Amino acid sequence: MKDKSNAANSDQSAVSKLFLCLALNMASVALVLPAYTDHVISIGGSLEIGAIGAALRSVVGFIATPVLGSLSDSGRRNISFICFAGTAVGLLLAGFASTIWTFQLSRILLGLFWNVNPVLGAFVTDYTPKDKLEAQMGKMAAVCGGGYIIGVVVGGLAASHIGSHIPSILAGICNIMAVMVIVSVPEKTKPAVEKTEKVKPKTFKEMFGGVFLFWVRPNLTNPLTSRLLQETAVAIINGAVIEYARLALDMSPTARGFACMWYGVVNTLLQSQMEFICKSFFKNSEDTIKKCLLGVGISTIIVPFSSSLWIFMMVSTSVSAFQAYLYPLSNSLLSRSVDAREQGSLLGGAESFISLGGIVAPLITGMLLPISLYLPFTIGAILCAASSFIFPSVLRA
Repeated sequence: MKDKSNAANSDQSAVSKLFLCLALNMASVALVLPAYTDHVISIGGSLEIGAIGAALRSVVGFIATPVLGSLSDSGRRNISFICFAGTAVGLLLAGFASTIWTFQLSRILLGLFWNVNPVLGAFVTDYTPKDKLEAQMGKMAAVCGGGYIIGVVVGGLAASHIGSHIPSILAGICNIMAVMVIVSVPEKTKPAVEKTEKVKPKTFKEMFGGVFLFWVRPNLTNPLTSRLLQETAVAIINGAVIEYARLALDMSPTARGFACMWYGVVNTLLQSQMEFICKSFFKNSEDTIKKCLLGVGISTIIVPFSSSLWIFMMVSTSVSAFQAYLYPLSNSLLSRSVDAREQGSLLGGAESFISLGGIVAPLITGMLLPISLYLPFTIGAILCAASSFIFPSVLRA
């Protein structure tokens, strides 16, 4: 009994440290957001150069994320350590960059290492019983939300009062702190493989799981397509909401920043109570996802008809609230489909594949907004409906 209690305490300590690493990673992401463009311009760049840098990181991340996730199945801590260390170098390089070429080099490094969340998610999953995955994913999302809220506020203040390069340096320090924490997290022993079962080395398809997941795991075609549509819809909608606030309501950058912080607070509060809310108001995880997608779609259609700031804030807050459970619940359902030895490969590949939505969505929003403010919201709502329609109900089996 005492041994079980000690093991449980040890597992809880490890999960707490992983949550701290998640918070530090998300804080580092949020720190650089408020002054990203200002920093690019300060070293002789432009809006276009900044966009290229963002796209460069996304493209490199699309290739690197599934590889890191797959490699982490052989050792989560080592890969997490490498990711945090590489990210720290990239962010510090960006913070001290004096030329555009140095800055773009930092974006490549960040593309390689910054997206450590799938590895950390798999690490947490190793310590979590399958019947507790939804609750744990909700806590993870809430922790990330807390890191985001702190990061975006500190980043904005630091950029305004000290300099636009300071947030990148602070973000680098966050990752150095994460390096110091992750080395103290032990690897969780995975289920033993039977002696009669040979462990085969991973193939090229499995290693680069992002675009090959349909091929490697045909049974995941529907959930992955649904997640891709979700990600694309959410990215389009969120971009359109910010642009609507700027163009139609003439909200200042500071006001938009505080609006984003408010959305983060709402999401964090909801995610911290995800298990209770899901059990109280929904049948199961699939039902929660489908109804949240419906809620996002309906709320999205109403946003461009907001005639005042207060109506806009109420409706856009509902959009954000319905989004709160999509990512953690979808990931928990995907995690159920494989055993512990493949968590990193699956989550890394899924994250890479789904990131296509984050690459495509800004282009779609940019093309549609000049035509009509209503079009991005309409397309986003349609994608939400499509995602809800194809999301399978068999994953929970």
